[in-house]
Amino acid sequence: SMGLSLVYISRFDEYDASTLQLIVKGQKAVLSGIVFCFIFSCILLWILIPGWLHPGIPGRFLSHKPANTIHDKTGGLDFMVIVNSLIGNFVTGSFITVILSSSLRRKKKN
Repeated sequence: SMGLSLVYISRFDEYDASTLQLIVKGQKAVLSGIVFCFIFSCILLWILIPGWLHPGIPGRFLSHKPANTIHDKTGGLDFMVIVNSLIGNFVTGSFITVILSSSLRRKKKN
């Protein structure tokens, strides 16, 4: 989706954007995607894990978890979902933005 949004940004711009301008626009899209994904992950955790925000043991938790997870009432499930959505989106979106911004730049015609 980041690649498609960057193609959309580069094709429908009124002027020929430089590579740096495409990177900046792409990073803005990455940040808005991260905010959306964080909110969506929290809503899903709230809906799918009964008692996630209440004190006590929740209805569901992560079984067979890795040894290095944070020990909380979900067994690290909420930490893994939120951190993977934040870090995964940032790394993937930034990589796609940097790679595609240089290849999507249109050359100026004289």
